[in-house]
Amino acid sequence: MAKTTKQSSKKLNKEDLFNIYFQVAHEALQTFEHVFELDGVISQVFGEGSEAEMQNRVRNSIAWYRLSALYNYAMDGIASEHPVDIVIGAAEVIRLLDTEMGPSLNEFEEICAMGDGRAALDEGSDISLNKLALLADVDPRTIRNAASSNELNAKKTEDGLFIDNASARSWLQGRRGFKPTVSVTGSQISLDQITTPGEFSLFLKSRRDDIEIDAKLLELYPLEAANIGSIEQGIFALPINSAFPLADIYQLDRKAFLACVMRVFFSEQLSTLRDCFQG
Repeated sequence: MAKTTKQSSKKLNKEDLFNIYFQVAHEALQTFEHVFELDGVISQVFGEGSEAEMQNRVRNSIAWYRLSALYNYAMDGIASEHPVDIVIGAAEVIRLLDTEMGPSLNEFEEICAMGDGRAALDEGSDISLNKLALLADVDPRTIRNAASSNELNAKKTEDGLFIDNASARSWLQGRRGFKPTVSVTGSQISLDQITTPGEFSLFLKSRRDDIEIDAKLLELYPLEAANIGSIEQGIFALPINSAFPLADIYQLDRKAFLACVMRVFFSEQLSTLRDCFQG
């Protein structure tokens, strides 16, 4: 029996997703009870009482917490914990919900793909064409056309067409359907702990909120507002000698900031330099 495909996940709000989850979880647990000849599993998960009471119990479960965190991250870019943990945690729940005769999980699978794509961007990895299309809320053909016109830097792999991380991040800045990642815990990370473009972006945004950037200081350096905006999106397309002026602007230690920039955006060059000095 073929599963029906529902509306695109981009059109779903979180309440719509919860209502689908409530139904799918009930049917999945019915299957679980039948296959393993068990009784009472549904009542343990859903409780007993009115539908409103059962919904409230399910909302407070770890399973829904994971799916809710995935929705917040994939759709709105709100990271409450490490991106990979968000995606893996929700994927485990989705696998448990998937039954042969159950309703379609298309909405959950799309949101999981969006979350995985966002995590790839935040972790500094390349992103697949389809996941970039989901994040930008465009047809995959739009991505192909952008790649064909060299607007996006694409590379063919055994797993399909992938878009270069920096190229994808830069392109997404101009898309109305995309929300950049923010973190509710971004200020807790220190400069020497940053290892990805996503963390770099969150740190600088948090730093901007914590300090009052001196407008006179900005006038001393040949850095346009667009460059600052790109850097705060985790895109470092400036020459390396701009690291010290940027460190001054954000009131950071020059050496620590340069080391961070090299570690995140020039890791191969940094590794080569280390080999040269050690040799």
